[in-house]
Amino acid sequence: MPATHLTVGDACTSEQALAVVADLLPNRPNYVQTAVWRAGSPTNADAQITALLAAIDAVQPAPVLAPAPAGKKKKKAKPAPPPTLTAATVVDKKSFAAIQELVWPSVAPDDSTLISQFEAAAIELYKSEKKQKGASSYKNRARRLATAHVPDWSSP
Repeated sequence: MPATHLTVGDACTSEQALAVVADLLPNRPNYVQTAVWRAGSPTNADAQITALLAAIDAVQPAPVLAPAPAGKKKKKAKPAPPPTLTAATVVDKKSFAAIQELVWPSVAPDDSTLISQFEAAAIELYKSEKKQKGASSYKNRARRLATAHVPDWSSP
């Protein structure tokens, strides 16, 4: 994780943005981070990350495996752990930094963009849940999210 990255508190700079986030927080706390990330990320972040990983993979040298000691009976080899890429070990530092910026953005969108994209991401996450007996529909949850728009946030 880069030293500077966006937090939910950094992204919510207005009372209305905090109200929208607070409406989702009690019931689905894990959705908050995901929805804020989706609101601050480009729509094609997954495609960009895939392309950047391919660029890194193309120039990153293959890990060197240690040779087995001579004269010993070979034991069943445990699979080697996958190599870890860090800022220090990656060859393509530009692509690595771009991935970090996509995964951990450092700049928040403006409040109106954040709120509309946050609500859209939250509803999308609600839609992905399986219908459970007695559970509210995503349409009811969307109505609840809309309650943050009722107060007049422009008056002090």
